[in-house]
Amino acid sequence: MLIDTLVAQIVTGSVAILGLVLLALYSNPTRFATRFARPYHKGHLFHSDKTLYMGRWSLFETKWLSARIHHIATKDYDIVMHDHPWNFLSFVIRGNYTEALPLRQWTHDYLNGVPEPKQLRYRAQWSFAYRRATDRHYVHSVSDGGVWTL
Repeated sequence: MLIDTLVAQIVTGSVAILGLVLLALYSNPTRFATRFARPYHKGHLFHSDKTLYMGRWSLFETKWLSARIHHIATKDYDIVMHDHPWNFLSFVIRGNYTEALPLRQWTHDYLNGVPEPKQLRYRAQWSFAYRRATDRHYVHSVSDGGVWTL
């Protein structure tokens, strides 16, 4: 009985802390990222014209799990779909964006300049998305002021 009560208090406290973190991140994401997270060790990403594409901060990193804050400032200038080296879960905290996803399996025709058929998927504020490492996409458009994700 005592252990059940203790576990319930820990869960309740954890949910409350998570709620406060999300509220702080939503209300002023730039201040939260610069005050409570450290810059991601691989740095921010820039387009070839030196404009910011994506700001990246790390809340924590382990061998098996990490949490990062991303500020996607602009759409992908390069409209070739890419994948990632790991699976990930993304949560849109502020703003929104549209991503382009492939309509069918990749073929080498796309390397020869043939446009890849795509579908657009809107990612609204407060939405979640799970992506496998092999899921290809690119950011087609972002809301004014960019989009903040966790």
